Parts: sequence; C-alpha cells; structure tokens
Amino acid sequence: MVMPNFRKGYFSWWGGGVLQYANRPDLRVEDLTRELAVFGTNLDDLLTVLKQHVAPERILLVTHPHKHHLIPEADGRFWRDLVGPAVAEAAARHGVAHYDVTNDLRQAFAGRVADFYWPEDMHFDSMGWRCTGIACGRLRALTADDPVP
Repeated sequence: MVMPNFRKGYFSWWGGGVLQYANRPDLRVEDLTRELAVFGTNLDDLLTVLKQHVAPERILLVTHPHKHHLIPEADGRFWRDLVGPAVAEAAARHGVAHYDVTNDLRQAFAGRVADFYWPEDMHFDSMGWRCTGIACGRLRALTADDPVP
C-alpha cells in the first residue's frame, strides 16, 4: 500500500514526542491547524487506497479512547480528543462509516477503566480489546442489512 503524502507530511511537523499535544492545556484546536491538516491528508490517502480494494459500504473506521481520555492523569487532566473528530470528518468526506466506541466502552468498563488497560500504559489489554470487539459486533448487528459473508 502506498500513501504518497504520508512521509512528506508526517515528518514535516513531527516533533518526536508522541503525546506532545495530548494534554497541554495551553493549546487550542486552532493552534493545531497544520498538524490536523497533515493527519487529515494521511487519512484521505489511506481511505482513497482502501476504497480501491474494498467497497465503501464495507468499511468501518473505529476510534477508541486511550486510558487518559477516560481517567485523568496524576495532575487531574484528561487528554483531549483530537483524533476522533478528524477521523469522523474523513469518514464523512469519503462516504464510509465511523464508530467512536468511547461511550460504549465507558459503560462496559463501569468505572473500572484501569482494569482494561496495560498497567502503566495507555493501551488496551486483551480485555479492553475484547470489549471493543463486542461493541463493534453489536453495532454491526444493529446496522447491517445483510450478514457478513
């Protein structure tokens, strides 16, 4: 798979810190116009290529929360969600479905968010991914006109 704008755009602004925008209270979304535009271009490239191989009605983009979107860091701040809205906008531009699983997972985790992530990490453990899969399966069952072959 070739995404022509990925390397050029990605490395043009990458500062090296993966969480550099996640929890800075001084930044406004308006301050991140360039970064969000690069991400949007990358999503456009990805979806353009994907739609060459898969019918748009068979594509579902799923966004999910990292741990600090649901529980605060030690200083009490939650991470801002910059990715979800950008993915939703790209999905709309390309006529594909988008599902933000955050609210369903918040319910499934029932106040025990940390139990579904690796200790000292922001990523799901196997139970977190299991809950995500179940939520996606429920969505599919509720919205599908035909069964998946």
